[in-house]
Amino acid sequence: MSNRSHLTTRRDFLQKGLGLLSASLVVPSWLSRTAYAIENPLDVRPLQGRPGIPDERILIVLQLSGGNDILSTIVPYGMDEYYSSRKVAAIPSNRVLKLNDQIGMHPNLEAMKSIFDDGNMSIIQAVGYPNPNRSHFKSMEVWHTANRKAPYRSPGWLGHLIESSNQGVADSTTAISIGNEAPKALIGNHYRGVAFQNPALYAWHGTQLKTGKKGRGRSEKSMDSKSPQQLQQSYSNLNRSRQSGNSSLDFLSSTATNANASSAEVRQAIARFKPTGKYTGRLGNDAKMVAAMIAGGLKTRIYYLSLGGFDTHSSQRNRHDRLMLELSTNVKALMTDLKRTGHDERVLMMSFSEFGRRVAENASGGTDHGSGGGMFLFGTPVQGGIVGDHPSLTELDRGDLQWKTDFRSVYATVIDQWLGGKSAQVLGETFPKLPIL
Repeated sequence: MSNRSHLTTRRDFLQKGLGLLSASLVVPSWLSRTAYAIENPLDVRPLQGRPGIPDERILIVLQLSGGNDILSTIVPYGMDEYYSSRKVAAIPSNRVLKLNDQIGMHPNLEAMKSIFDDGNMSIIQAVGYPNPNRSHFKSMEVWHTANRKAPYRSPGWLGHLIESSNQGVADSTTAISIGNEAPKALIGNHYRGVAFQNPALYAWHGTQLKTGKKGRGRSEKSMDSKSPQQLQQSYSNLNRSRQSGNSSLDFLSSTATNANASSAEVRQAIARFKPTGKYTGRLGNDAKMVAAMIAGGLKTRIYYLSLGGFDTHSSQRNRHDRLMLELSTNVKALMTDLKRTGHDERVLMMSFSEFGRRVAENASGGTDHGSGGGMFLFGTPVQGGIVGDHPSLTELDRGDLQWKTDFRSVYATVIDQWLGGKSAQVLGETFPKLPIL
């Protein structure tokens, strides 16, 4: 065989060898991306703190997918227009967990209200962005990239933040998403966060999400027909020490070994963890894994969670009531375990949804896509309270709440004051900071 047939450079290896191995599913897809980041001349950097700020600070992002109805979450029970606009979907005033004489929390957010009462929750009202988009996918792109004008051509804001840091090469687990696919927010120009749903399959099993017709739906599609045992054996074979004399194959072996070590660390941390908090449902399982990884001492600085089901066009009350209970119970459980394990002072949790919903309910007892939503921050580091005034229920934008706080101000505050980055560099603009930390 001629020398030309050997993979003798990293670039050839990455273009040919790793692509073939990925196609045969010997190597999981996230490993190929990690290898590409190592090869690329643009250094991929980890998050680092500013002088005097510990490097070990953590951000947990919780995405409420579908468009959470903020008026049924933070309820304007003291405003008559709320009840005149909603006969079925409205939360009765006598059940609201009152925060002041105008607004209160949904009755199923009792556990979350205890966090607020302890001063560890910030409620940011009337959050949005100029000329809001009411499409789920387009609006979510805006939130994930923090770029309103060209979100499809932009890196994710957290991926960009990781790449724009100034020291070292990013570990593959700097950012972890619990799910089948890393969200756009964690994808930079070269860096991609790790994503997994089942930690037992993290090292050797991959899945991809396939967009349905016209982008209406997403369905999970298995990438292979091999059993987990077969995949584990293939991956283990790859990781065996070799004396090949081939720099490209040695490079692959080294990269795979390092990546497998991190996945083993993840699985061990989750297996060891003994929760105190009471977790429920799918979000509970995911939040418990995050608590376990933090308690286990992983180097991960960003965790990404999601809770879906908020597209409540019909029969909103029952479904939204259940979602509020799942949200509240699991946020409280996570905060409880962070406190118990001594990590609460270094963890900030932020939740958002792609948009709010219209003020008036529809004929099906639900609410349609709107604007002017809200964001929440949780944790011991939070400056608790209510930020901003509640939007008017009469001065509307085509039937929707008017936004007052640009969500990128929240991002800028988190980047500059918590993660030690430079928000102007990441967001491309300067935004005013908020009193939330």
